[in-house]
Amino acid sequence: MNIAIRIILGSIFIIAGLGKTIFPYEFAALITSYNMLPTALATAYAVIVPPVEILAGGLVIFRVYTRYASMVLALLAVSFIIANTYQIAIGAGGDDCGCFGPLVPMNVWQSLCVDVLLVVMAVRIYFSGKVKNK
Repeated sequence: MNIAIRIILGSIFIIAGLGKTIFPYEFAALITSYNMLPTALATAYAVIVPPVEILAGGLVIFRVYTRYASMVLALLAVSFIIANTYQIAIGAGGDDCGCFGPLVPMNVWQSLCVDVLLVVMAVRIYFSGKVKNK
């Protein structure tokens, strides 16, 4: 079961990272439009997140630093949950959350559901790698 979860979790983040990498200006503009972060920090977030998603997704799939990578993915998903919840709370939840760039259009409600599932999967991977005491 864990291998399936690792492959699904890692693949989702790799696809999301690639979608954002292919269209970096659109992703940066979207992050800035959320008005949650100062422009410089939003731009930095938009530049840093896609390669981190790709790297951590690959690490989870190939079981390299799996616990660390899964925690990074969980934290990324939590940041997406915060952003989507904020958009819903202020009534700005548009038709496209930008989670996968233009590759997979998704509204904020759909994204919120996916993000919660991603956190659950990442936490499961994190704790499945922990050494059990007998």
